[in-house]
Amino acid sequence: MSESFQAWSAYFELNADHLLSIDWEGEGPLRLEEIDWIFTSIRQFQRAFQTDGRQLLNGAHQYFEGKDADTYLTALGHYISEKRRHASLLERFMVQKRIPKLSIHWLDTLFRGTRRTVGYGQGMAILGVAEVIAQVYFEALKYATDSRILARVCDQILWDSTQHGHFMGCSLEFVGAENERKKQRLLRYQRRLLRLAQPVLWWLHYEVLKASGFTYKRFRQACQEGLEQLYAFELEDLQERMIEMAGKEEQEKMPPLAQL
Repeated sequence: MSESFQAWSAYFELNADHLLSIDWEGEGPLRLEEIDWIFTSIRQFQRAFQTDGRQLLNGAHQYFEGKDADTYLTALGHYISEKRRHASLLERFMVQKRIPKLSIHWLDTLFRGTRRTVGYGQGMAILGVAEVIAQVYFEALKYATDSRILARVCDQILWDSTQHGHFMGCSLEFVGAENERKKQRLLRYQRRLLRLAQPVLWWLHYEVLKASGFTYKRFRQACQEGLEQLYAFELEDLQERMIEMAGKEEQEKMPPLAQL
């Protein structure tokens, strides 16, 4: 398992050096109806991504105390850095379009508070559900307006979030590695949580989802497919993604998967 998280750290480091280019100039304001569609929901996601990661890292250190988890903790730090980068991208777009940030939101407060009160495994299950929802939301947000800048920001977040979901899946596998019954309980907990979250998230982000052509049935189906994809992952997939990002010169320097 430690080898897989070494691979994750190598991926996160490579990904940070191969971000999509975004031309932030030459775009006018959003239309009034576009602002109405995204105003509330984009602020909620920007707030959710804005974290220093201390709670998550502290929980991981306490949970794995005395165990060989250094490679996992390093990879987790990279994951947190990417979430913060997403918050910065959304904030820059919001500033440009004169959309004010949220200092607090009840769902974000509930989300963070719940993670503090449950065990680390359940907390990671919650984060996995959040990654599933985020992937569906940003797929919708990409097409909710005519803004090429926002579409490009969504492309970057979607590129990253696909792997974030897989990282959450690997994390839950790691947490439950020594106890199959515990692992199955976490998976059941995650499925129940997603079922409970779907109507709430649909209600909160209805305008964006509707503007992009989502129905509630399609939204639920996309969430379910996303949850299944969390665990449809092999290390070879990560290696292929790294090769896709890297140029020929970097590929020649890249160590074989077995050495990552």
